[in-house]
Amino acid sequence: MLLGFTALSLSCGGVASNTGNPNKTNSNNSTSNALSSSNTSTNSETRSSASTSDAEPISKDAFEFFTAVKESSDPKTLIGRSATITELDLKEITSSTLHLGYSWYFYVDCEGSFSDYMSVADVVAKRAKDKPVQGTIKGVIKEASIETVKLDPCVLIDVKK
Repeated sequence: MLLGFTALSLSCGGVASNTGNPNKTNSNNSTSNALSSSNTSTNSETRSSASTSDAEPISKDAFEFFTAVKESSDPKTLIGRSATITELDLKEITSSTLHLGYSWYFYVDCEGSFSDYMSVADVVAKRAKDKPVQGTIKGVIKEASIETVKLDPCVLIDVKK
């Protein structure tokens, strides 16, 4: 299992392939890397999205973020805002999506290019049930509801071992 996470850590060191963000390195016990709007159906939703894209970026841990979404009168007002979310459990990896969550009842889909992580997808899936790998993501909120949020574009910027 340690070998799989070493591979995950090493694969994080790849060249940024999404949104042109540079790689970052953090000197604590985690590996930090950058791997590097919304489609709405009505004009009022478009105006709401445009005004939120200029709002202050969101930077919260998973619990605080999901609490804010659930307590929001309309989670769709978050569409277009930049968000950095820490302490998310990595549940599943595909070449274009990281499926992350907090517990088993709230999910975030991080849309981007994650083909470098496919070699550790099985390890992440096995650990998702008992002791999930935690990560930090950064992106723009494209969709939002009280159960799930989608960030697109989105990058994985930190993986905790």
